[in-house]
Amino acid sequence: MRKTLYKNSISGIIQLIISSLLTLITIPAFIKYLGIELYGLFSVISIIGNLNIFINLGLNTTLIKFVSEQGKNNESNLDIVITLILTSITLIPLTILILYFNRFILLNILNVPNNFFDIAKILYFCLVISNFFMFLGQTFGSVIDSQQRIIITNLLQLIYNFMYWGFMLLALITGHSLDVIGFGLLLSSIIWFILIVILFFKIWGRIEIVNFKTNFLKISRKQIKYGFQIYASGLVSFFYEPLTKILISNFLGIKEVGFFDIALKLRNQFQSVIGKIFYPLLPYLAKISDFNRLRLIVHDIEQKTFFLLPPFLTSVIFCSSPFINIWIGKDSELISFGVIFILCSFMVGSFTVIPFYQFLLTKRPYVTIVLQIVNVVVNALCFLLTYRYLGFYSIFLAYAIAILFSFTFSLFYQHKILDSLIFDSFTQLIKTVSFFIICFFGCYLSTFFIYDNLIKLLIIPITLVFISILSIRYLKLFKKEDMQRYIGENTGLYKFGLKIFIRN
Repeated sequence: MRKTLYKNSISGIIQLIISSLLTLITIPAFIKYLGIELYGLFSVISIIGNLNIFINLGLNTTLIKFVSEQGKNNESNLDIVITLILTSITLIPLTILILYFNRFILLNILNVPNNFFDIAKILYFCLVISNFFMFLGQTFGSVIDSQQRIIITNLLQLIYNFMYWGFMLLALITGHSLDVIGFGLLLSSIIWFILIVILFFKIWGRIEIVNFKTNFLKISRKQIKYGFQIYASGLVSFFYEPLTKILISNFLGIKEVGFFDIALKLRNQFQSVIGKIFYPLLPYLAKISDFNRLRLIVHDIEQKTFFLLPPFLTSVIFCSSPFINIWIGKDSELISFGVIFILCSFMVGSFTVIPFYQFLLTKRPYVTIVLQIVNVVVNALCFLLTYRYLGFYSIFLAYAIAILFSFTFSLFYQHKILDSLIFDSFTQLIKTVSFFIICFFGCYLSTFFIYDNLIKLLIIPITLVFISILSIRYLKLFKKEDMQRYIGENTGLYKFGLKIFIRN
C-alpha cells in the first residue's frame, strides 16, 4: 500500500510540475500579446468555472468514500449510476440558466466593461460548456481514484493541461484574442471527457445493476445525506476566491484583478502540488474504520509536515522577488509582496492541516462547513474594512488573517474530535521555530552581497539543503522509527536516510 500511495503522489507531482511550467510560460505571453487588462478580464470570467460548486452536491467525494469502502459490487454500481443521474439533474438546467443570463452575469456581477462584452461573451459560453464536460467527467475520475489508480487520472489531467495551455499559447502567438482561446479550452475539455470515459470502462468494467428501482431512493438518500455536508462546504468556499476577485473588480479595478490572479496562480500551483501529494490519503483514510489508527496517521503526518516546513517557508521569502523579476519583469513589487504573503500564510495555516481536513471529508464533513465559513467571512470583512486605507495591500492582509482564523479553528476541532494537536510537546515547537530561524538567517547571509536574481535562485536552494540536513540531524527532528514507517526497512533509501538525518 505504501508503494501505491507514493506512486500516486509522485505521478501527481510530475503532472503538476509540467503544468506549472506551461503556466509560467503562458502567463507572460498572455500579458505580452494582449495586455494586463485583457488578462484581468480573462481571470474574472474564469470565475465561471467555480459556479460548478452550485451543482456539486458533494457527490464525487461521497462516491470515492463509498466505493472505496464497498469495493466492486452491486451497491457500488448503483452509487455510480445514481451519482451520474443526480449530477445531470442539477448540471443540465443550471448550465442552461447560466448561458441564458450571460449578459446580466458578465455586466452586473463580473463587472466586465461594455467595450469588451462581445469578446467576453464568446469566452464565457466556451467556459460554461467546457465546465459541463469537466464536471460530468469527474464522476468517472472519482471511481478510478477509489481504485487507487490515481496515476491514471493524473496522466489524463496532464494531457488536458497540455491542451489547455497549448491551445492558449497557440492562439496568442497567431494573433488571436479571447474568443479563439475560449474555443481551444472547450476542445480540450471534450477530448479529456472522452478519454476518461473510455478508461473508466477499461478499469471498472461493465456496469451491471440489480434492483435499480427498489434501491434508487435508498441510495439517493445515502448519497445526498452525506454529500450535502461536503456540498455545503464547497458552496461556502465558492465565496472565497471568486468573491475576492469580484470585490477587487468593483472596489479597486479590473487591472488589480490581474495582479491578484498572478499571485494566486503561484499559490494554486503550490497548493495543487501539495494536494496531489496528500490526495491518495483520501481513499486510504476512507477505508479505515479504526479511530485510534486514524488519529495516529493524521497526527503523525501533520507533525512531520510541520518539521519540514521551515526550508520551504524560507525559500518563498527569499526566492519570490528574484523569480518574479525574471518571470514577469522589473517593477513587479506588488506581485512579489502578494506571492510572499499568500504563500507563507497558506503554508502555515492550510498546508499543515491538510491530513486533518481529509479526515473530516471522509468522517466528519459537517466540520468543513464551519472552517470554510470562517475563512470566507473573515476574508471579506477584513477586505471591506481595510481597502480604503491600504488599497491593493488589503487583499493580502485579509487573506492572511482569514487563514490564521481557519487554522485556529482546525486545531480546535482536531483536539475536540481526535484528542490530538500537531506537536507532542513544547520542545518540538521550539525546535521547529529554531529550524526556521536558522534557515532564514542562513539564506539572508548567503545572499547579502548578491544582487543578480538568477544567482540568488541558484544559491538559496543549495544553502537550504545544506542547512536543513544539519538542522534536522542536530535538532533530532526525526527518529529511526519515522524512517521505518515512511520509507520501510532494508532498503538503500532507508540506510541512506539513517546516515544523513539520524544522529546517534
